[in-house]
Amino acid sequence: GRAGRVPNAPRPAGIGMRVELNSRREIEVKAIHRNGSAERSGSILVGDTLVAIDADKVSGLPMAAIAQLIRGPKGSTVLLTLRRPSPGGASEEIKVELTRGTPSFFLEIENARAASKLHELKGHLVEVELELDGLRSVLEQSDLKARSGARETMAAQHRQKTLQDLIESCNAQVAEERRLRMEYSGRAIDAETEAEMRSRVRELHEALTRVEVRLTQVMVDLKSEQSTAMDLREFMGQEMSLTASVEERLRTTGLRIDALTTTSASEEGLLQGQIETERKLIRSRQVGLDELRMRERG
Repeated sequence: GRAGRVPNAPRPAGIGMRVELNSRREIEVKAIHRNGSAERSGSILVGDTLVAIDADKVSGLPMAAIAQLIRGPKGSTVLLTLRRPSPGGASEEIKVELTRGTPSFFLEIENARAASKLHELKGHLVEVELELDGLRSVLEQSDLKARSGARETMAAQHRQKTLQDLIESCNAQVAEERRLRMEYSGRAIDAETEAEMRSRVRELHEALTRVEVRLTQVMVDLKSEQSTAMDLREFMGQEMSLTASVEERLRTTGLRIDALTTTSASEEGLLQGQIETERKLIRSRQVGLDELRMRERG
């Protein structure tokens, strides 16, 4: 019976169900095999009757011809038309497209999909880790800027205090000059004393002018320093806001990494479990096949 078979040719695959001729001469589904295409579709039930395979009606065909129509290359599709009895006595007709293949064939497809998804998850994980590194770098730079801003703020405060001390010194000098003016103005003076007084007044006037110019410059510098201090405070506020935003993004990214790691581990564990189950099933079937071959030889 094997003489006409081409050596090493790929074996045709079915759709994972067994059909038999019932008492009404209908092709009835008697069993649905585990992990086969029929079970995976979830659309075929034991007791359904086969009406057509693709465009070929099966009524009157021998079982061998029906089996030949059902079977085909792995990965190819076949369209089944089935009739399903309903409780009221009527029946409904359904169409189901199935992919031909063995359980190990579908396992290989699932393994490839799972491996692809796992690879994709690992890629996402790498992207998230890169983003996390970037956020950490931003946070470090923000910390450096914050420390630099704090130093500049302290320097500005020190400068402001120095200027305020200078203003107080200038105000004291102005008060002293005014006191001296009042002192000279109340004296009974002679010509020599008057000349001396006028000279002293001119000197005081010049000194007072210099003090007023210096005081004006000090006020300008003080306003500039105050403006710089306000800019620094605003900058510090922005940096604190940025730091809070980065910390929130770090927390969110950490949660994403945990979720991706958990999903990756779950997918990998599920995949390993499916592989082990299918290996056991294949070994069991291989043992049964070996026993059957031994009986045939005997």
